[in-house]
Amino acid sequence: YISLTFYPNGYYIVYHDGVEYGTYSYNPATNECNVNVILDENGQYGLANSGTPYSDEWVVDGDTLMIYENGLLDATFERVK
Repeated sequence: YISLTFYPNGYYIVYHDGVEYGTYSYNPATNECNVNVILDENGQYGLANSGTPYSDEWVVDGDTLMIYENGLLDATFERVK
């Protein structure tokens, strides 16, 4: 399982075979999300691959987050209530 948490102060944290955290910004008009990694101890897992900052398309539909990389669906997350 992967735990992905976004905080309202612009930080996020991912737990999956290690921890990754950093800052993010999301533009709902363009669905663009930018990630700046502060710590990446989970290698290829998480939002950034081995600490590399990136920008991808994120689509939020109700309680579902879909992350697209180069136009292809890369991951889907469901909100825990």
